[in-house]
Amino acid sequence: DLGIQDQAMYTLTTRGYPVVTLYGAEPVNQFGDHFAPIYYLLAPLYAAFSGATTLLVVQSIALGLGAIPVYLLARDKTRSLSLAAALAAAYLLYPALHAVNTFDFHEIALATPLLLFSLYFLETQRRGPFLVFLALAALTKEEVALSAAAIGLYVLLIKRERRLGSVVLIASLAYFFLVN
Repeated sequence: DLGIQDQAMYTLTTRGYPVVTLYGAEPVNQFGDHFAPIYYLLAPLYAAFSGATTLLVVQSIALGLGAIPVYLLARDKTRSLSLAAALAAAYLLYPALHAVNTFDFHEIALATPLLLFSLYFLETQRRGPFLVFLALAALTKEEVALSAAAIGLYVLLIKRERRLGSVVLIASLAYFFLVN
């Protein structure tokens, strides 16, 4: 996968779209396999520092940044700095998080901190950043839109915000069906 992702990013920065030749005799557009327009946001960094190492460093930093919303959410919900720090540490020490980060680059790994930030902003009543981070998460891979739809259901049924929940749910499902 790392070779595929590296070649996809390289061809995106040089041709404008991600072409991969590692699937067979004919080159294919990587978005035909996995729709991940987040690549375009990574492209300037990749263009400046081309190579698989850049992708691995970006993934490591992104996953580490997920501890920030975990800490902030826990602090706000529990009012305990020590418990918030312990939960952030548990996130960082979670073996599954390490497993994601020690095996290749996967664009869906970027969804983890983006979804966590979206939930933090949702819970702190900041609708703009909530929607921005949720949309960015959906851009990481096609199936993340289903997680966004689940968040829409949460907003609709638990938080009882009909308009926001309905918009998030419908937009997420529409996006999922459109890109699939």
